Amino acid sequence: MPTFRSENYFAVAADMDSFNRAINITTRDIAPAAILKFKKVIALELLTSVTMRTPVKTGRARSNWNVTRSRPSRAVNVNRFDKGGSKTILRGARHIERSKEGENIYITNNVHYITDLDRGTSRQQAPMGIGRLAVEEVILRHA
Repeated sequence: MPTFRSENYFAVAADMDSFNRAINITTRDIAPAAILKFKKVIALELLTSVTMRTPVKTGRARSNWNVTRSRPSRAVNVNRFDKGGSKTILRGARHIERSKEGENIYITNNVHYITDLDRGTSRQQAPMGIGRLAVEEVILRHA
């Protein structure tokens, strides 16, 4: 069995001090930026998924996915239509990109029938809904 030597203890302690300083620098300076970057990636993937999973008849529901940073949106634009979804995703991506450390990113849709669509009432286009599957998809991609 090896014996404990005090000079090794001080070497390890000094290395641990260096390690702790490095961790503190990382969590203070690097981690917040990395977390923000990851949050933006997740938000964009989730926006893309819910947008593209939203059933399309006129494009109104798909176009009303809104991204906000201060609080959830309550807006509905009944004159906005985006059957393909690309305009909605680009509009949301601009808001996501402007988000800052510590801000929440909200993705909402307030058309009066979005809950019905999310429950799978569009049997041909989204029989299993929208939101839950979108979240599961993003989680699986990053698990």
